[in-house]
Amino acid sequence: MAAIALGAPPGLPGYKGVSYESNIFAINVGSLESVAGTNERKATIEPNDVKKALDAIAKIGNSYNFVVNASIGSKNTFSGTCDNLNATATQLISTFKYQYKIPVIAGTGHSGSKDSILWPACVSNVVKVIATRKD
Repeated sequence: MAAIALGAPPGLPGYKGVSYESNIFAINVGSLESVAGTNERKATIEPNDVKKALDAIAKIGNSYNFVVNASIGSKNTFSGTCDNLNATATQLISTFKYQYKIPVIAGTGHSGSKDSILWPACVSNVVKVIATRKD
């Protein structure tokens, strides 16, 4: 998502991201854990870490012009809204939207599903985005 927003690759001078002069304020909400019995590692994201990141942004409030990219995905897919999955995160997203005027954007999923989306894109106050290919 950051490359789409900020991209200005040196090899493609005519290409610019949709917000190429912006800055990124990154908060890591994941960690890599070893997969037992292999040399592989997998990314894990804990809902409490997401809540801490959202709390940090809420403390800053509307001091800056933020857009929150919450394209982190989940294991479960949803065919409708999922506001009750993590009520605390859902409430923070609503606070961002209505109190701070900060949009929260999330990718709908990377699983190729055509009839479902992942959390947090399934939260009703999240702006849902999807990638598409030229072909």
